[in-house]
Amino acid sequence: MLRSILLCLALASCATVASAHEIMPAFLRIAPAEGGVEITLELNLEAALAGIGDGHDDTDAAPEAAIYDRYRLLPPDALADELERQGLDAFRLQAGGADLTAERVAVEVPEVGDTEFARSSILTYRVATDAQPGAQLAWLNESGPVILNVDDAAGAEVHSEYLLTGAVSGEFAMPVGGSAGGLLQTIRQALSASAAQLAFVVGLVLLDPRLRPVLGQLALLVSLQLLAARFGPSATGAVVPALMGLSIAYIGLENLILRRVHWWRWPVVALFGVLAGLWLAGDAAPLTLTLGALVLQVGVALALLGLLAAALRDRDWYRRGIVVPGSLVIAAFGLYRFVEHAILT
Repeated sequence: MLRSILLCLALASCATVASAHEIMPAFLRIAPAEGGVEITLELNLEAALAGIGDGHDDTDAAPEAAIYDRYRLLPPDALADELERQGLDAFRLQAGGADLTAERVAVEVPEVGDTEFARSSILTYRVATDAQPGAQLAWLNESGPVILNVDDAAGAEVHSEYLLTGAVSGEFAMPVGGSAGGLLQTIRQALSASAAQLAFVVGLVLLDPRLRPVLGQLALLVSLQLLAARFGPSATGAVVPALMGLSIAYIGLENLILRRVHWWRWPVVALFGVLAGLWLAGDAAPLTLTLGALVLQVGVALALLGLLAAALRDRDWYRRGIVVPGSLVIAAFGLYRFVEHAILT
């Protein structure tokens, strides 16, 4: 954060004395917006449209200098029309291994003003997407480097990077905003982000659905998830979800063999809590979504306890009719998650 501030101050001080011929870095900011993210790109639009490469320190040294000078004299509407005519492939945003479509929704071009100085135009894009891990930005604009900043829902900077032409940023969590149905959106994303956690919680409840052991395991699981999600590094690769899958499969298979909770289940619960928290940090970075996923797990566990209370009147029927088939499904789901992330990814 401090490095980004100092870099911006240095560039701003240079900009106060920079002539129209000097090429300065562009600024790109990704921030949460309704139903996705908003991307704000501030750059020397004339240089980008003229096709001046980053191998030139100033526009006069480029073969396209005459084109640049002509664009610099255009009024705002005319330069915006030229952008619409040419198009500008300045960046590419990826998440989950797929390219995301960025729709340009606004163009702000300052008045011509003093042509001895460069003018910075602002292009605004919208991207409709869910919260996804492993987002990356490729900088394609050939007219100079870019300073990338990513903000979270609270407006705090969570990622900052300096990219040269052709470079790809490091991975960051997509800071997706809410929508008109904010509560429903959060619930839907929480379900998507915590499917594995819900399977694990159901496996814990099935073996011994008494209040005391379940609440103890649940408290350990949720506490470690929250701590890891907020203070641990984000996990965006395949290793963590693969290990989560193995943990789920273990719980399901253990339920088929044992009839009560033994001491060695507690380390498994703790390990899964840390893994799930790291995964939430990468897959569902906004705090509301992380809390939503945890609340969802607690709610499912408590609801399941209530539903199984009547079944405990006949423990033999309960094991044959609920524990065995339910644990088989959970074990199969865990093995599928392991194969999906460890082999198929």
